[in-house]
Amino acid sequence: MVAGSIIAWRAKLDLDLLDVTSDDEVRWLSCLVWPDEGDRAGRLAAAVAAASRDPPAVHHGDLPLQSVGPGRPGAAGRLPAGGRGPAPG
Repeated sequence: MVAGSIIAWRAKLDLDLLDVTSDDEVRWLSCLVWPDEGDRAGRLAAAVAAASRDPPAVHHGDLPLQSVGPGRPGAAGRLPAGGRGPAPG
């Protein structure tokens, strides 16, 4: 996240949902961080702690970028007017 930025809306859309409140699932995810990857383990722990304190809406599915925005079905339709979807990758 960019310093000084404000998160106005968030949701998770994924085909393989991960529950950050589940110790087993977080332990599994932590195993995917290699020991020589610098501070990734610390960043993962901080992200899990933040998501556990204030969990985002989580939806099962797949979403093409062009379908993001107000008036769209599912999680995409919950994006506030004037909001932006994910940046093109």
